[in-house]
Amino acid sequence: MKSKRATLNAEADDLWQDCVEWLEDACLSLAEDTPDGQVVRSVVVSHAPAEEDDEAPQPPPK
Repeated sequence: MKSKRATLNAEADDLWQDCVEWLEDACLSLAEDTPDGQVVRSVVVSHAPAEEDDEAPQPPPK
């Protein structure tokens, strides 16, 4: 049986992955020259913590 800490950590990992996927989708669907696209790229991406395995979301290439 998993400990409560292990369960919480697994759920946090799942939530983080959901956030990464949302950001990747947002960068693909929101044009860079729109207000929403600018916010996603300037605020969210620049403040996303770097992951050890380099899977931090990146804006699409220009």
